[in-house]
Amino acid sequence: MYQTRNLITLSAFALATASLLTACGGGSSDAPALTAQATLTAAAGSTTLVTSATTSLSSSGGNGTGAVTYAVASGTCTISGTTLTAASSAGTCTVTATKAADSTYSAKTSAALTITVTAVPATVVVVQNQTGSQDSYDTGALTALPGNNTAGGYEFGGSSIFAVWWSGVGTDSVYRGVGMNSTSGAGVGVYVAGAGGRTWNISNSSTVTVGLGTNAECVGICGATIILKSSTPNCIATKNTPFTILTSGVNTGLGATGGANATAYTSTLTAGNWTVTGCTTNTIAAFKALPLAEVHAQILGANAQTTGSAPWANGVNLGGIVFN
Repeated sequence: MYQTRNLITLSAFALATASLLTACGGGSSDAPALTAQATLTAAAGSTTLVTSATTSLSSSGGNGTGAVTYAVASGTCTISGTTLTAASSAGTCTVTATKAADSTYSAKTSAALTITVTAVPATVVVVQNQTGSQDSYDTGALTALPGNNTAGGYEFGGSSIFAVWWSGVGTDSVYRGVGMNSTSGAGVGVYVAGAGGRTWNISNSSTVTVGLGTNAECVGICGATIILKSSTPNCIATKNTPFTILTSGVNTGLGATGGANATAYTSTLTAGNWTVTGCTTNTIAAFKALPLAEVHAQILGANAQTTGSAPWANGVNLGGIVFN
């Protein structure tokens, strides 16, 4: 009886102690359950990059004070802090953002964000060659691309034009020479266009280089205005300042392997150097995004060899064209 009473007393004491511990928050090793965070979304400054380019990563959503980190889920892109570097070859990679847990919220990982990596287009080189079947070349393989170019010379300005002095397709060049006065709007031009509707992709180009030549009377005097025509009718980019031509002769080609006697003139494709007209969006950036159909070199009367109304010979040779 005595032992039974003691057991009852001890059991009652144990129960009372357990109740007290529970009331005080003790007596259990289980931590309070953490709350799930709201949806976390990963973002990038650009989700389409050329090879080896970089972009900044960011995130939105989630809860709490946990730090956000980024990781490559698939592919060969790399991440340092919030900067993602695209792979060196074309393809895709995916990245995720993770917001760490804090005292209230559990960790949260975003859905994967896809980054598309595209190869930088090869330098576009347009070559005039002696055979008359002018080609566009892939500078890596030095092989002709599909669709030969067409080329020719022309004059404009009506009564401002006095005579055609010379015309034709020469060694790495097309040319047209005319006599003209300084009447506004008069001029002579040459062009290269993609045959069969071929166009060139200059979307990632930052400069254009052309080979130019002229007749001896024009050297150091005549200035060639470069005009780029897109495949969209009337949508053109015109170089603001003509190139003063410093070389005579016909062989002005900038071929896939270079051109003899070539004189190269380079312009950066920026808003300060080019005026865009006739396009849906008249900016050089928007123009470069369009397929390029023709390249022209024109000598206007104002930039020609003229003395009053005397019909001095004026001509322009357009050799190779390189977009880098």
